[in-house]
Amino acid sequence: MDRLPVLGLACALVACTAIILASSFALPPIVASHFGISGVANGWMPRGIYVAIILFAAVVLPLVVATSTSFAPRIGAVLLKLPNPDYWLAGPRRVATVGALRNFGCLLALCTSVFVTAVHVLVVFANAHPPPVLPLQPFALAAILFACAVLFLALSRRRRFRNLE
Repeated sequence: MDRLPVLGLACALVACTAIILASSFALPPIVASHFGISGVANGWMPRGIYVAIILFAAVVLPLVVATSTSFAPRIGAVLLKLPNPDYWLAGPRRVATVGALRNFGCLLALCTSVFVTAVHVLVVFANAHPPPVLPLQPFALAAILFACAVLFLALSRRRRFRNLE
């Protein structure tokens, strides 16, 4: 089985954790953590809580996504939402199907972790200049790239497990 997505996710999680922890020292004690449509801060929280939430979103949630797609076939075919699960999970196709689902989950988790870390870096930048204003163009670019990556993964999963009826 191809282990590259698993290795890529592991490296991304380590790198994202390091980036978040290292850059969090630049944040003020009370962090502007929510921004309106214009980019102006309209919500604040203590730095410790912000760092815990952003680490949860960048590391724990992606791990849940990756592990759930790996273990779902073992729990039951109903959780997979695959067309023709009996076909895809039968004998010789089962190993390839489980591997493909694991890779999909790892890539989705990797994209999520990188996106959340990018948002964190933008929040650090916004908090460096009073009053805190989120740079909207980089945020929009990160959001568009994330949405395109998720769409690509969803379409490739759909294509990989197309209905054979």
